[in-house]
Amino acid sequence: MKSPIINIVHLLSILGALFSFSWAGYGDKFPGGYPNWQERAVITLVNSCRMAPQQYRDKYIGNYNILLPTNFPAVRPLFWNLALNTSARVHALDMGSNCDSLMHNSCDGTTFAARIESYYTKSPDIAENIAYGSPTPQGVMSLWIMETGGTTPVPDGPSAGHRINLMSAIYKEMGAGYDYGSKTKHYWWVQDFGAGKPDYTHTVPCASHCFMAANTITFYANYFDSLGKPKDASVFIDNVKYPMTLDIGKDSAGTYAYTTTKASACRLYYFSFSDAKGTVWRYPETGFLITQGEGSCAKDFVAAESLGVDDEYGANKKQNSRSLSASFSASKLFVRCNGFGSLQGRIVVTNLKGQIYKEEKIPDNTGPQLLNTTFSIPMTLPHGLFLVVVRFSNSLTHSVVIRNL
Repeated sequence: MKSPIINIVHLLSILGALFSFSWAGYGDKFPGGYPNWQERAVITLVNSCRMAPQQYRDKYIGNYNILLPTNFPAVRPLFWNLALNTSARVHALDMGSNCDSLMHNSCDGTTFAARIESYYTKSPDIAENIAYGSPTPQGVMSLWIMETGGTTPVPDGPSAGHRINLMSAIYKEMGAGYDYGSKTKHYWWVQDFGAGKPDYTHTVPCASHCFMAANTITFYANYFDSLGKPKDASVFIDNVKYPMTLDIGKDSAGTYAYTTTKASACRLYYFSFSDAKGTVWRYPETGFLITQGEGSCAKDFVAAESLGVDDEYGANKKQNSRSLSASFSASKLFVRCNGFGSLQGRIVVTNLKGQIYKEEKIPDNTGPQLLNTTFSIPMTLPHGLFLVVVRFSNSLTHSVVIRNL
């Protein structure tokens, strides 16, 4: 008999799958909180290693005689899968809350294969990596690649099972699981791999942020496109665009990065890539990732339709009684500013892929005091969700999402 935690989460995952595929875009968070930040970061780092194993070793692991090209050539990245994410999370929770011991089988004795296959039915080819003790995604990746917590790695070969799973070309998708654990041991990690056809086709297989150094934050995005190098690779942090550069790998099959100083509060961000044909790929497709781990920031995602102004996220953080609202009607955008004092600035309207529809100065007829002021801007918008951003001259930014039906 399966433990109650597995049965409950399994039921929730099935219900989530039934109702969420109709609205959740690739990279968005699904009901049940799949994936969380740690899981998303692990998949991003796995893909970074798969597309450029020797570069990943040299830059993030060390000068070791492992991940040799003859043993581990570069392979395609993996796509996130909800069923595998659920299976991996369930096992991380089970180990951390029930067994308090590192084991592939569930605490009730259910084999790891039976557990994974109870969620993932697309292919019989599955694999699993587990670990505990590392507080960071990059730390647990080092454990798996080294095959040990020491400074001497296990050589390439049959004994390097975690490395083999990470780099196997058989697998097409994966889910990572993370849990802090409620007993004596903490930081439980699981990777579940599957060989089924991915549910998604996306040029950005995964992306996230990581803390590779104490005072910096790095935004990573995997890119994979047979057409070649992207025309543009960017991360938008609190609605400001920053260019990304190739970190490791090839232009068309590698990981792009942007590193900056670590902040003291939550910030919203998303990634935008323009491929060789000019098609824009946004990750996540509709929502916004959050910089969990910056200061006391404990959130990692917000859906676009639930993003309000003056919430707790980064540049939108409440400041006294300031507020911003917007609506669209009769080919006009109506914007209401309240409590911003004598600030002047610009207004930018984009879709959720970053395409700009309008950018101009706040109309002069609003006067120097933007207190209870409403102004309108003539423009045309197609149907969909749009981000209205007001950027003031002192770098304060407020934003709100509107829907044009």
